[in-house]
Amino acid sequence: MDERTFDDVVRRWSMAGSRRGVLKSAFASTLAGLGIASLLDVDDAEAKSCKKKCKDKKDKKKRKECKQKCQTTPGPGTCTPKAPEAPCASSEECCPNETKYTCGLSHNSGLTNVCCGTQGAACTTTFQCCREPISFNCVGGQCVPL
Repeated sequence: MDERTFDDVVRRWSMAGSRRGVLKSAFASTLAGLGIASLLDVDDAEAKSCKKKCKDKKDKKKRKECKQKCQTTPGPGTCTPKAPEAPCASSEECCPNETKYTCGLSHNSGLTNVCCGTQGAACTTTFQCCREPISFNCVGGQCVPL
């Protein structure tokens, strides 16, 4: 983190009000961050689940076909993400593993889900960062929690 970003973060925390309010914000941010991290690991869990189902097949040919289907499922590095602020129906469209973008509400999207940045996502404006479940701001070219 560069000096300017650090100073901005410290300034925001110092303006947050009471110690209790700052502590609540830190706790909420941590919980929300853990929730977002668990959403980003969904693809890995799905691939493991697919392979596990294949082992249960008795017929050797069907088991082999099943495993091939699991391998042809797009993995990390093969996803083509939608542009930041593009409407979306699911996070997979935003390629969260590659971009740190997810499908959610941004500062400019109203009630429409769009691809928006989470912790560490590249951005040029705060409109590209998510505002729910926790709010991110574009600071120094990256989405950071408020």
